Amino acid sequence: MNHGYGESSTLAMFAVSLVPICLYLYKWQILLPHPRLVRLLLVGFIILALLTSIGTYARTGLISMGVLGMLLMLRSRRRLLYLVVAPLILMLLLGITSESWMNRMSTIGDSSEESAMGRVAVWLWTLKYVMAHPWGGSFDVFLINEMTIPLADGSTLTVLSKAFHSIYFEILGETGIPGFALFLAIVLVTRHTFVVLRNERFGPGAEWLSDVGQYLLFTLYVFLAGGAFIGIGFQSYFYYLAALSVALFNIRQKMRRSM
Repeated sequence: MNHGYGESSTLAMFAVSLVPICLYLYKWQILLPHPRLVRLLLVGFIILALLTSIGTYARTGLISMGVLGMLLMLRSRRRLLYLVVAPLILMLLLGITSESWMNRMSTIGDSSEESAMGRVAVWLWTLKYVMAHPWGGSFDVFLINEMTIPLADGSTLTVLSKAFHSIYFEILGETGIPGFALFLAIVLVTRHTFVVLRNERFGPGAEWLSDVGQYLLFTLYVFLAGGAFIGIGFQSYFYYLAALSVALFNIRQKMRRSM
């Protein structure tokens, strides 16, 4: 069914965002026996997650994979290896994807493509609406939207009752400036907590804590990038990350007191 996490763009982003968590578990998990088998399963899960994202034909998936790839390269001590491997992975993707998939991805940034420009129209309407209603319009306010914008080919596009297709405009339109400010505050506090964990150094045996901050930071960035094009601002996934940041920060505090 095309709703919730099963909606194509949401599934594409969600699948990619799980890759950093799998990479962390590959390195540190100790709960399950037979570590070699578990690592093999995690590698298989990562491959399936990426294939799932590709298989949705959602452009959000390509953006999410691009963001994750860039983050992994920037934080890696083997950047040269990434520069060698990345073209090989790209060639592999080109080999397994169809022409229709390539045509779909090529419409990113196309100012005449109606699906993409329809989102722009809704975003422009949202900004105009919030200027007149700073407290927002509550849930499903998109049902009253109506906006006409010109396209690059000289024609016009009119949207009616089109969904926000963005966590940022969704929260802004439905909860107004106060709700949007609160959401940004949660994002910034969650990010700051993961950065604090990433930079923590407790010595041998506790490196897992800094690594969990690093990989969850990657997951957060993928969500924020992919979420710019899907309306999942009120789904539970982000708030699980926020809650997890609080739990891990409490663990950090207890470890510091025990030293």
